[in-house]
Amino acid sequence: MQVKVGFGSVDMEGTYEPYGDVHDELMSRAMVVNDGRERAAWLMGDWYNWTVPGALMLRRVIAEHTGFPFERIFICSSENHNSARMPGKIDAEQAKVLGARMAESVKLAMEDTRPALMALAIADVGRRYSACRRKKINDELGVFSFWGGFTVEGEMLNITRAVRGQVAVLCSDNPGPAYGGVKDFPQTIREYDAPELHGEIYFDRPVDNLVHLLAFRDEQGETIGTIIRFSAHVQGGHDPEHEEYVVTAGYPGWARRYIERKLGGIGAFILGCQGDLLPLFDVGGREKVKAMGEGIVAAAFEALQTQDDEAFKPLERLAIATVTARMPLHKTTPPNLQEAEEAVKRAETELVAAVRDRAPVGTIKKLAEYKTWCEWVIRFFFNRYGMTEEQARSKIWPVDVSAMALNDVVLAGMVAEPGVQTSLRLRQQFGDRILSISECNGDIGYMVPEDDIHDGGYEATLSIISEKGEETLRNAVAEAIQKVL
Repeated sequence: MQVKVGFGSVDMEGTYEPYGDVHDELMSRAMVVNDGRERAAWLMGDWYNWTVPGALMLRRVIAEHTGFPFERIFICSSENHNSARMPGKIDAEQAKVLGARMAESVKLAMEDTRPALMALAIADVGRRYSACRRKKINDELGVFSFWGGFTVEGEMLNITRAVRGQVAVLCSDNPGPAYGGVKDFPQTIREYDAPELHGEIYFDRPVDNLVHLLAFRDEQGETIGTIIRFSAHVQGGHDPEHEEYVVTAGYPGWARRYIERKLGGIGAFILGCQGDLLPLFDVGGREKVKAMGEGIVAAAFEALQTQDDEAFKPLERLAIATVTARMPLHKTTPPNLQEAEEAVKRAETELVAAVRDRAPVGTIKKLAEYKTWCEWVIRFFFNRYGMTEEQARSKIWPVDVSAMALNDVVLAGMVAEPGVQTSLRLRQQFGDRILSISECNGDIGYMVPEDDIHDGGYEATLSIISEKGEETLRNAVAEAIQKVL
């Protein structure tokens, strides 16, 4: 059965409040697929992220405007840190405005649908464009995570100063996480030394080294659209001279524009499992962001060019499956806001006592991260991500994950921000033609594998999901993939 494909694009200008100067447009790109029996709309845009309830509201609005069943509408966020004031926790009125504009991209894609041929190109870019920001120091200190405070040395990020700064903070009378690095080292109340702190220290964990380029063209050879997939946080668009925040689509915007110049059609970008992956530059600025966006797509375009025209196969198979993942919450998750606020006070008391009693530095780190976790439970999950008190009491947060097969290529969408290990483990199980996608139809936070979560660090500290969560999510995704293969 022949599958038709269409792409559409609209500018989101007027639906958001800019943080600063708008350097380039924020877009909603849509792909519609239809085989006469089944159909789906994938929206791929430059927004930061959405809560699960927020994404559900948007999908319902889009369904009202387009006639698509909301169960077959998939909203993928690029988690753009240089996006704008597009609120994650939206109300019904905001959903009407945003959803109506996003629906326009779906309508344009519906009008553009035509029988398609499809090709997949995969490029291995190694460590040229990303780094895993988790580093285990030793058994006592566990993992340190940094999203700032490092320097680029070739294809590595040097975190020596950031690590030593974090140790100094933990040894001070006001210990806490220093995820952005330490500018001015505090006065310490004790000395701490370990062999791992001598010499230069680098991030050295595996990255997701693959760029996927999915290209669609019609029977006359004209490009309908393309999808680029890569895994690294979308950030770094600040003005490097004045340190001003600017609004930009980031490296995905440059990637889209590059592939549109090369192939025509409409370019779209989807974000892989990037929860612990940084782009490989220390200071932003337009040229560095541009070089990354164009660099990843140039590698994938070259891989496509090495294939002959037979790489484009008639698109004849469409299959979609959704599976519910019953995500387990931390057993210490407070059941309501009042108890969450009380948990913060207890954690603060325990941390102060540990500092006074000169507890081991590893113990101080765990207590400081627990206090931070209690604070973020209030800030992010009750107030932003949309966790309900019923979910907090039951310690279960049910979410849907989805998979869509186009011939033998699968788009696998996850309602979360998994790290690189989720992608690598799915790839080991199913091969390179699986395009794992984070923040699809909402976000419930970071996913850290059980063999890594107890060492702490930024992603583990800011996750409300228990140590079994990443496996639960990955197994649900694997079930969805198996249903469509």
